[in-house]
Amino acid sequence: FDFTIKEELTEIQWLEDAQYDVNYNANGILSIRLFIEGSGAYPSGSTRYVVVDIKKGTKATPALVFTNVAGLLELVTKAKDKEVAESIIELNKDPENKDLGVEEMFKNAEEYNKVSLDAFEVDENGVIFHHDYGFAHVIQALQPPGEFFFTWEDLKPFIKAGGLLSRASR
Repeated sequence: FDFTIKEELTEIQWLEDAQYDVNYNANGILSIRLFIEGSGAYPSGSTRYVVVDIKKGTKATPALVFTNVAGLLELVTKAKDKEVAESIIELNKDPENKDLGVEEMFKNAEEYNKVSLDAFEVDENGVIFHHDYGFAHVIQALQPPGEFFFTWEDLKPFIKAGGLLSRASR
């Protein structure tokens, strides 16, 4: 996260809660979800996803665990585009959203919040990639989940042979 404990104790004093969930802990892989929340002008929170190679003590990055990263990014982007299309249809059904400019809202989100493979977590069934659309606080309730699950079978062509995730994808 973008602060230190020292800053929090002496300067910022925003943090109200910090939690973590262990999503997967097997085959030498540890997948953790970290969550913080606090209040400033508005209450807000942030989530980070960390996958660790327990044997090496290193953080898993897309480049270390996946092959054909560009192809995988394209797959995740297609899933995101599908979610956006479905969300636009659903949001436009509500008359209260008629002045919102739903299509423009997603276009702006796309410009400033590109899809990335960096936020991912592992479970026994596969990998979930996360995307934050970055909606303004006032309309965050309209933001889609941005969670794209792919089974180990789906990811087979993208798992680096002999790499960390190959242990779980068998």
